[in-house]
Amino acid sequence: MQRYTLLLTLVLAGLLGACKRDIADVQATPTADLGFTASATTLTLATASPTDTVLRYRWNPLRFGLSDGSGSAVLPVTYTLELAAVGNQFLNVTTFDVGVDTNRRGFTAGELNTLFTSTLGLAVGGPNTYEVRLRASYASNQGLVRSAALPLSVTTYTSRFYVYGNTLGALSATSPQLGEVAATPGQYEGYVYLPAATNTIRFSNGTTYGGGSAPGSLTSPGADISLAGPRMYRLQVNLTARTYVATATDWGIIGAATTNSGTGWNQSVPMTYNTTTKLWTVTMPLPGNNSTAAGNADFKFRANNDWAINLGSNTSSALPLLYGGGNLSTSGPRTYTVSLDLNTPNNYTYTIR
Repeated sequence: MQRYTLLLTLVLAGLLGACKRDIADVQATPTADLGFTASATTLTLATASPTDTVLRYRWNPLRFGLSDGSGSAVLPVTYTLELAAVGNQFLNVTTFDVGVDTNRRGFTAGELNTLFTSTLGLAVGGPNTYEVRLRASYASNQGLVRSAALPLSVTTYTSRFYVYGNTLGALSATSPQLGEVAATPGQYEGYVYLPAATNTIRFSNGTTYGGGSAPGSLTSPGADISLAGPRMYRLQVNLTARTYVATATDWGIIGAATTNSGTGWNQSVPMTYNTTTKLWTVTMPLPGNNSTAAGNADFKFRANNDWAINLGSNTSSALPLLYGGGNLSTSGPRTYTVSLDLNTPNNYTYTIR
């Protein structure tokens, strides 16, 4: 509708002799260089917190001059960052839409680490040598301006935290691991069984971390962290805050399934940790029956006979188990062997047979 209105206006203006020049010949041309700059070109991501902004790109917004010399035009400009491996000549690019009429884009250490290790699928480490340039598009993306390419060298870190120590053995690819908490960069969690009366541990994601001067604090390389055993610990690391929490856990099942009545929710039934199978297990009659109106076949897992740490499922007993998830259920009253597997971070499972 706007296009036809403009044409009609021009025709009338020509017929009336009010316009002495052909407006269609006036063009808007970029008059300023993008001035594309980076705050850094070489990054070792493990030296920063995953939530720290470690890379900032800035540029000058495009300005346009009119070819008839009558002034300047304001056009919406869409900016996109293009990333390509050195030597690729930008034939295969990864793009980041920055937005319209903006002049900056920042990246956190965690964001870049995910980009290089997950999106691009590169092995942890480096340096990975890439180039970045800025693309500016205008006039319904028919006009393009690109900046000169800037170098970018990135050394990544593993998204898992390894745990090692005097009773777990030296740091290796088979050391127990903590997994990154979903949607929470820089926070890690998992369960590790410490077999001796006295155990010392440290953490590593390529950088070694140990205890700091304050209780529960982390520093690099830090000191050995001493934990009594034999116990299974829930280990939580917050790399952003440089803290850790070690919670000794003993697991059990709780619910109406254990008594066929609501009183089953009052007390956990202890499970036993098997150091060979690495499972928490209990074999016992579970008399609960969901054919009753009360739905007495329900149960959950919880640690330390307390609700602070409990596992369930929000969708028909689907796996993996979730912290604070909904109730699980048996298939009816009989004797079961129930096993809880906490060996894989972010993938806690159970079996009931």
